[in-house]
Formats: sequence, C-alpha cells, structure tokens
Amino acid sequence: FICVPAPGHGLFARDVAREIAETTSALCTLALGRPVDLPAELFPADESFVAKLATLEAGKNVFPLIRNSVPLDILSKHEEPGMVEHYQKVRAAVLSFDAAVHQERPDISCILYVVAAEALSTPAGTWRKERLTKRFVDFFSELMPDVLDDIVQHGNFEEIFGIQRGVRPAAILRKRVLEAIYGYRSGNLHEGLSPSFRGLSGSSGSPWGAKGSPSR
Repeated sequence: FICVPAPGHGLFARDVAREIAETTSALCTLALGRPVDLPAELFPADESFVAKLATLEAGKNVFPLIRNSVPLDILSKHEEPGMVEHYQKVRAAVLSFDAAVHQERPDISCILYVVAAEALSTPAGTWRKERLTKRFVDFFSELMPDVLDDIVQHGNFEEIFGIQRGVRPAAILRKRVLEAIYGYRSGNLHEGLSPSFRGLSGSSGSPWGAKGSPSR
C-alpha cells in the first residue's frame, strides 16, 4: 500500500502513486540486492481499510528499508532546506541502479552503475556539464577516501583495473581508480558495446566450435 498526498482518487493521485511505487520498487532492489519488479497496475485501496493502514504506518512494527545499516527512506522530510534537490538526486541514482540490476548485458549495467554514482555528484548549477570526469573524481575522492583505499588494496585490484599500485601515493591511486570507473561509462557510450555472450559452460572454449566452424 502506498500513501499518496492527494484530495481523492483520480489522475493526479494515480500519477503520484505510480512515481512513488517505481521509486519504492527501486529502493527495494537496492535494499535486497536483487531485481524487484513493479506490479502490472495499481488500484485504489478499499476505503474501509485506509484507517487501518494509517494505524499500521504510525506503529513501531514497520521498519524502514536499510542497506549496510544505512536507512533508505528518501520519501520524507521534503520540507527541510535542500531536501527536494537531495531527493531528486538520490531518486535518479536509485532508479539508475535498479535499471542496472535488471540489465542482462554487463556493459550496459556498468554504464548505469556509473550513471547512478554520477547522479549524486551532478550539481544543479550552470556548470553541471563542464569537466565531467574531474567533477566525478573530486566528488568521490572527498566523499569516501577510505572505501577507495579498500578497493585499491583488494587482491584483484591490479588485474581488474589494469593499474599497478607500485609506490604511488594513496591520493593518486584513488584518482586513477575513479578515472577507470568513469571510463566504463564513457568508453561504452562513445565507442559502443563489446560482445558479452559466453554460451554454456563446459563448451570447447573456442568461439569457433570444436571443429573450427562457426558456432550456431
């Protein structure tokens, strides 16, 4: 059930409910780490049940969605300064994340994961389209240096990102990994997608089949 601030059932309430439902579904995807699909259609709640829903909503037995101990409630507190812009940024990021999880092609998922991150760093000012990579790097370098350091120290870091740690300072390695992450977006958008089909496991391992002829 979705509580919609509207004077009654109608086109306005329906459109607001659909937007909130899509956002809530995407938040569930983020919380659970797996795709959550919307229902085919939304219908008005039975009037006799509305009062009970209000009681349930105000009760202490309804807990917020969380991921990694972080509450995912972005639908309330709009009256606080800056919260509308904050909500719009986070909603865009969450919807992009949801689309990435639903994707079947890894390249498109990578694009959308980076777009989800970038949505948080895009300002509302007139310079929002300038120096995209630098803005992305600066924003996340300041936001989560410890997380980036953990990525750099991961056992598969050099193999996955193609970056040698060497004796480079931590700040330089953070910049390099963020540039590489942003490259997943820019490369696929500007150069197109790469083949991703792998077929069934246990095949010959050759894209041309066991006898050298094209596979079907």
